[in-house]
Amino acid sequence: MWVEEYRPKHLDEVAGHSKLKSVIQKCIKAGDIPHFLFFGKNGTGKTLLSELIGYELLGYTFDTNFISVNASDDRSVGKVRDLVLNAIKHSTVNGYLRIILLDECDGMLADAQEVLRGAINKCNNTRFILTCNDVTKIIEPLQDRCMCFEFKPLKKDDIIKRLIFIRDNERVKIELSEIERIAKESGGSMRKAITELEKVSMSDNEEEAILRRYLKKK
Repeated sequence: MWVEEYRPKHLDEVAGHSKLKSVIQKCIKAGDIPHFLFFGKNGTGKTLLSELIGYELLGYTFDTNFISVNASDDRSVGKVRDLVLNAIKHSTVNGYLRIILLDECDGMLADAQEVLRGAINKCNNTRFILTCNDVTKIIEPLQDRCMCFEFKPLKKDDIIKRLIFIRDNERVKIELSEIERIAKESGGSMRKAITELEKVSMSDNEEEAILRRYLKKK
């Protein structure tokens, strides 16, 4: 899947979000981050940037000091309390920060969000990154404890630039007009645009697809 294959591995590869990336770079240079709340439509990079913050800041301790959870799966008070309190009471590896990513926090019950708010107050070496689509479903006391950023739909030109890069790297014949159409209809979602680009590329005949994969490996 091209969405995974062309998933950015460094902050400077991420399209758009220049203000947020500037803040993140300063935080990484300082060796710490605030608690973040990222909100906006699907496919605009909230989870991606959260993970890249972890990679950049934690380095080789990422696997042990970065915890990612879909908050809508375990949204009850008990589940949140067990997850958060158990995580923050244990020391981190080699004294590094621990980062807990809670995806889709707008699916958490209000009481569970209150538990999370209380846990944030007790944090020393643990930082939280919360993501959601609908920020109005996040209680204000929790918002107040985070640095909040809205992830707006990506600009058409940013999407076109990335799609052209992928097209050229994959050696597929897709006209610029078709790429512009895909970018326009993506609604600002890079994920949707890349998925559509791959779909269009599959309209080639099978022999061309085999040759393309062979040439790419060389």
